[in-house]
Amino acid sequence: MQTAFKTASLPFHCDAETWKEDVVLEQPDPINGLLRVSEEPGLGVTLDREALERLKHLKLPPQPKWILKTKFDNGSEMYHLADPEDSIFLVRPDYKRLLPMSYDAALTTEWWDQDGTPEYHAMYERLQHEKTVFFRPSIYENR
Repeated sequence: MQTAFKTASLPFHCDAETWKEDVVLEQPDPINGLLRVSEEPGLGVTLDREALERLKHLKLPPQPKWILKTKFDNGSEMYHLADPEDSIFLVRPDYKRLLPMSYDAALTTEWWDQDGTPEYHAMYERLQHEKTVFFRPSIYENR
């Protein structure tokens, strides 16, 4: 993706430095956000079977929906509800074909968590009915 799309960034995510606990006995030692791949046979880690068993029975509280705000280079803005029960939505907000999108579209996306503002409440209620809200910039802006 990095070489094929001019707007791509490295498709990589690492939580190694943020975990409270782990399910492996070895502690990762990331350097500049990267981990060295083991040169030994196997994965290079030893599973903590007790931790796995404990986590298997862990009940997480439900996470509420939140708003994804996407801004395009031309000034357009798109709003969606992010739903933890529908996690692919975070990767591809267009997967339901509500709006056509492109990997070549320069955009930025922000999470808009419940902040208690009337603006958040109004947009959340609107998204409950419309699913997607799209604002195009006025052709008279920036003149």
